[in-house]
Amino acid sequence: MEKAAGGYYFVADVHLGAGPDAALRERLFVDYLRELPEDAEALYILGDLFDFWAEYRDVAPRGFVRVLGALAALSDRGVKLVFYPGNHDWWLKGYLEGELRMRVVQARYAVEQIGAFKVCIGHGDGVGRRSFRERLIYRMFRSRVLIALLRSLHPRLVYGFARRWSSSSRRHHQSCQWEGQSPIIGFAREYACDHKVDAFIFGHDHREGKVLLDDGTPVYLLGDWAKSQSGLNFSGK
Repeated sequence: MEKAAGGYYFVADVHLGAGPDAALRERLFVDYLRELPEDAEALYILGDLFDFWAEYRDVAPRGFVRVLGALAALSDRGVKLVFYPGNHDWWLKGYLEGELRMRVVQARYAVEQIGAFKVCIGHGDGVGRRSFRERLIYRMFRSRVLIALLRSLHPRLVYGFARRWSSSSRRHHQSCQWEGQSPIIGFAREYACDHKVDAFIFGHDHREGKVLLDDGTPVYLLGDWAKSQSGLNFSGK
């Protein structure tokens, strides 16, 4: 992605640790982080940074040291880091906030002031008219009871299950053929009827593009960074 000077940067669906190209993907993402302009204001990561990530009270996952180091370097130089967890990395417990000074927003979506604009932001798995399977997974993975049960198990069991589930989830995304537009577009159209925002930015659907609603409001779909290294530079001006 060509990088403009300054601005606010958005990426989603990096899925670190997934597939046979995991090492290459991590190296490319580290390069991306290191090449952000010196006057960049903020980096927004809209979910599924990791293919699976679950923290415990005293334990955080191993790996991704170079990515975490590059994020820490951005934070140290004053770039604001904002993370909207996705359906692959929802289970946080303070590690990223404490180590990286990253602001974590665990919500389906939120409206933030980005420069001069009000922007509706989120990962995307909890918005729009989804299939029964997707709605069920969304509720299960955010159930306090199931999260407590997950953390009561040995990490080896949890991560063994997670690897199998993540592989199945990726195959589902690859085989899924949307009829018409992304459910996120439908959500944006309905939301814009009752709320005034200047733009929508979402990930999750692994589709890249910009769609204009009837009133001209843009909806940015960030695409699958793991495949195309796609992202968005939003000037906020």
